[in-house]
Amino acid sequence: MSSVEEKKAKKLTELTATARRLFNLTADEDCVQDYGCSFMKSLPVRGHMYITQNFVCFQSSIGNTNLKLSFAKTADIRRSKSVGISKGITLVLHDHEVNQFLLTHQRIL
Repeated sequence: MSSVEEKKAKKLTELTATARRLFNLTADEDCVQDYGCSFMKSLPVRGHMYITQNFVCFQSSIGNTNLKLSFAKTADIRRSKSVGISKGITLVLHDHEVNQFLLTHQRIL
């Protein structure tokens, strides 16, 4: 394994431990990607997104916004743009709840 691959593996291990602690995830739930992002409420809430095999999780940088959205309860996932420049994703749950995130930067991979 190259030093770059080792650094990525170490970072994923650290992120997995953080996500498990913050979102009460089981020991078999691993972080596969993370992003700096904003959760779009009435005003954007800056924070960090953790993506695991079964969840999209969000922890705000300031305040106490903490989301754990299950892929099993997700009806639709789509890419979105805000003002034509920001990358984003929209998750629509089976109960029609819409959750939008603007991705500011990919963190590790």
